[in-house]
Amino acid sequence: MKYLKCLILILAAVFPKELNAQEEKWTLGDCIIYALENNIGLQRQGLLTETASVDLTKARMDLLPNLNLGTDARVGFGRSIDPVTNLITFKQNISNSYSLNSTIELFNGFTTLNTISANKFMLNAGIESEKVARNSLIVEIMGQYYQVVYAKGLEAAAKMQLELSERQLFRITRMVETGKESVARKYEMEIQASGDRLTYTIAQNNASQTVTQLKQMLRLSSRGSFDIPAFIRCLVKMQRNRPHTQASLKTITARQFSSRLTSRS
Repeated sequence: MKYLKCLILILAAVFPKELNAQEEKWTLGDCIIYALENNIGLQRQGLLTETASVDLTKARMDLLPNLNLGTDARVGFGRSIDPVTNLITFKQNISNSYSLNSTIELFNGFTTLNTISANKFMLNAGIESEKVARNSLIVEIMGQYYQVVYAKGLEAAAKMQLELSERQLFRITRMVETGKESVARKYEMEIQASGDRLTYTIAQNNASQTVTQLKQMLRLSSRGSFDIPAFIRCLVKMQRNRPHTQASLKTITARQFSSRLTSRS
């Protein structure tokens, strides 16, 4: 038991993100925050804006005068020239000199001022471009997230329809065995169940494809698990005003009631 606890602690320490990713469910806010923090295009645009800010700072610093300080140290030994008397000497001598100079531009045809103005507008353009990239990313994530919600809702509806068809097929099969239903009715239900099974498979593939596309936008590993919470409630909120969705839900409810009435009879 102790070894098992140690193993769990080691795995949790080595793979904390993988363990958390299997348990958590991604909300729309989580997806947007993660995309804003990890999107390469947005990071690239941020670097371009930072570069424009550095260029603007450099252009402003060019207005200031430059100041240079220099020093020159020399050591003479053996036969050398004395820097004080300018005579040949064999003694070791050390000399040092310092220099200080400064320059300032009085007028250069407003080149520096125009450069500052241009860099200022480039910085503002970069900031606005970053906002555009951020808003576009949020819209793309929202659109793809609701595509996942919609696809998973269709998958759930197709699964409910398939279960209902299989129950009806089972009931009619028993009725055919007792002579209460014709074999043709059984064949009709088998065809309907096969069609519902195909619809469910297609819905599963579509849901898996939309999830994969969202994970690619978030730059998540395709092997890790990914789930969203309460997709049925989200689907109902999104589609409650759409007539064909209401018709499908009411048709499924009507078939459930008719199945109950038939089973009782």
